[in-house]
Amino acid sequence: MNNRFFVFLFCLAVICFFSYSCEKDDICASGTPDTPQLIIRFFDSTDIETLKPVPSLRIVAVREDTSVFFENEDRTDRDSIALPLRTQQLTTRYLLINNSEDEDNIEQGQIDTLDITYTKSDQFISRACGFRAVFELTEVSSPDTEKWIAGNPAIEIVNTTVENENAAHVKIFH
Repeated sequence: MNNRFFVFLFCLAVICFFSYSCEKDDICASGTPDTPQLIIRFFDSTDIETLKPVPSLRIVAVREDTSVFFENEDRTDRDSIALPLRTQQLTTRYLLINNSEDEDNIEQGQIDTLDITYTKSDQFISRACGFRAVFELTEVSSPDTEKWIAGNPAIEIVNTTVENENAAHVKIFH
């Protein structure tokens, strides 16, 4: 009888140990932060504190081989936009097209190129959620600012660390 009691006690201890040593939930909660997007705000180049919407803004992200990997659907007037950064590269290039209303013609409107250079670090969230990328901006530039992006400076980095989407990271003047 004593042996059975000790075997039962041992089994109970093993079950309790393994049930409390595992994570209770392997589901990633909906409020868990994921890889943040770059927040860009557009300002008036003559009054640098005033937000100025870009009319019919179209954003197209291109790879080195000029293939498109991101394009915004909504071409409304907007004074800010959230853009994804490439996690497998350390640069992302966007075409910012002002006054773009034609769905098929990328050449319609004024096109400025935006080159974003950054470093990336991976941040562990949890076993269920995995990792997320956090970016450190090193440079945001436009090689052809004679189109509609203008001002001195034409582009300003206001927050170099892209780890959340609560505030703007870059200001663009036009």
